Amino acid sequence: MRRLTVVVLLGVVALAMLAAGGSAKPPPPVGVGFVVAESFIPGGGPFQAAGLAVDIGLICPTGDTVDLGEKVAPNNGQTGQGVNFTSLKRFTCADGSGTFDVKLQVRLNKNGDNFNWTITDGTGAYATLHGSGQGYGIYPTTPPPDVTDYYFGTVHL
Repeated sequence: MRRLTVVVLLGVVALAMLAAGGSAKPPPPVGVGFVVAESFIPGGGPFQAAGLAVDIGLICPTGDTVDLGEKVAPNNGQTGQGVNFTSLKRFTCADGSGTFDVKLQVRLNKNGDNFNWTITDGTGAYATLHGSGQGYGIYPTTPPPDVTDYYFGTVHL
């Protein structure tokens, strides 16, 4: 009887360990928003972040961006309705926690721009960061900045 109790107890412990290991799912994506006060020369500007991702420490609240390059669609990306281009930006956190690169697919027209964004790479605390979303830019009548970009989306590790 004692042997049966030990076997049953070991079975229960093994099942509990399997259940604990099997339930370790990655955390769900959480919301984030960025506001970037962008200057075209030299290309970049300061950013502020907000949302649950900042509140839980997944993203730093402030830093700077720099343009890493742009690629205009064929025919200079121009259509009768505007211009299409891809832009790559690096976000560097002011607290020294790391950087993350964001690829933007931009549609520019007479009313401003709108874009989709995706995190493509990162360093430090952001080496495994993933995320995506949409955004838009507003061009002020009297710069600086040349454009203020608003990003909305989700991020996760």
